[in-house]
Amino acid sequence: MLQKNKIQFQEFVTTSVANLKRNGKFIISICLALSAFTLLSLNESCFASSFRDIQDRIQKKDICEIDYSPSKKAAIVNIDCGSAIYVNFKNKKIQNIIKHWPNVFVTWKSENIAHLRGPCGTGCEQSIIFIVPSTKIVCPTHEYRIESLNPNEPPDFYNNDPLLIDPYKKIYVCYAEDNVIQVFQMPKKLQMTIRPPVGSYADEASIQGNHLVIIYRNRHNFAKKIIYPMIKGSTPHKGAL
Repeated sequence: MLQKNKIQFQEFVTTSVANLKRNGKFIISICLALSAFTLLSLNESCFASSFRDIQDRIQKKDICEIDYSPSKKAAIVNIDCGSAIYVNFKNKKIQNIIKHWPNVFVTWKSENIAHLRGPCGTGCEQSIIFIVPSTKIVCPTHEYRIESLNPNEPPDFYNNDPLLIDPYKKIYVCYAEDNVIQVFQMPKKLQMTIRPPVGSYADEASIQGNHLVIIYRNRHNFAKKIIYPMIKGSTPHKGAL
């Protein structure tokens, strides 16, 4: 069964950046702040690194993994098998995304948008949408109850993985509070709220022409496709459909 996510509310990571000069070198210091409610466990203390340090480690292959953007002008580097740092080789700048996240892996959706995912325990997955140069979007955590319907029992699985990231239309889709689905124009403009059919959960979503298509499944794995008209960027939010 494909694991997807339900949301409780939209969370955005705030970054504070300061340029420090140490021994003649500029070092970027970045603090990450995120509500404790969210699933992701981001490092809340400030940490620093420099472009030269990262570049040296890449050249010496003293890193765990590197995922290049489509143009290879940038990359997200995992230096210790538990971190993610955005590196812009053209501008020689870096942006710390996350630390202390074992087995994080990266999928570039476009030159400027990447999706970071990784495990967070049994039946659990967490993710971040990263928009160059520094925006991090975290969907709220959604509990999927397919067989385990008792709210006092653990859910079948849970995660905060977006249902859709469309880098061309700059759209992403997440579950939200009250078991509804929300459509956002990047980075955070709410476009539409959708109420799923009773007893079903969203399995996948896509954009076809000017329509949002969502595939729902029930506990018997029966699939149902529903097509929704898209609300254009300048149109105000109209409420739940």
